[in-house]
Amino acid sequence: MPTHLSALDDALIDAAGRWGDVLGGGRPVRDDAEAAELAELYRALERLNHEYATAERLAGLATELRAGQIVGTSALLAVRARTALGREGPVPFDGALCDPQPGVLAGHGQFHWADPDAPWRGGRWLMAHRESERSAAVEIRSGRPADAAMIVQAAAALAVARAADAGQRVFRS
Repeated sequence: MPTHLSALDDALIDAAGRWGDVLGGGRPVRDDAEAAELAELYRALERLNHEYATAERLAGLATELRAGQIVGTSALLAVRARTALGREGPVPFDGALCDPQPGVLAGHGQFHWADPDAPWRGGRWLMAHRESERSAAVEIRSGRPADAAMIVQAAAALAVARAADAGQRVFRS
C-alpha cells in the first residue's frame, strides 16, 4: 500500500507540473489530443482512488492522514480535469433553491446555543429568511458544501465533551 501511495503521489506531481495551467483554469484545452490525455488522466486518477480505497478496506487498514491527503489531492485533480473538459456533471440543486417552492424556507442557518455558559444544554440551528424572521431549521438542504455547518457541529460536540470532562453538573435535581 505505501508503494501505491508513493507512486500516486509522484504521478500527481507530474500531472500538476504538466497540466497545472489547464487544471487551474489558466488556459483552455488546445486540441483533441490534449482533451484525450486529460480524459485519460481523470479516468486513471478515479480508478486509482477507487482501487486504493478498496484495497485499504479489504486489508482492514485504517486510513492514515498521508493517504487521505494524497487520495484527496488525486480526487481534486480528477475533478479539475473533468471541469477543463466540461464533463463535471450537473451542480447539485442548480437553480432549484433560487425560487423555493411553497413551504420551503429561503435564507441561511446559524447555530445558536440554548445557554452559552452551559454547553451541555445544546443548541439548535435557526433559519433567518427574507423577512428577517427566525424559525427552527428542521432540515437543512443546500447546493453548497456543508463544511461550515460540520465545523460548528463539531465545535458544539467538543464543548459538550469538555463540559463533561470538567465535571460540570449536567443534570439538575
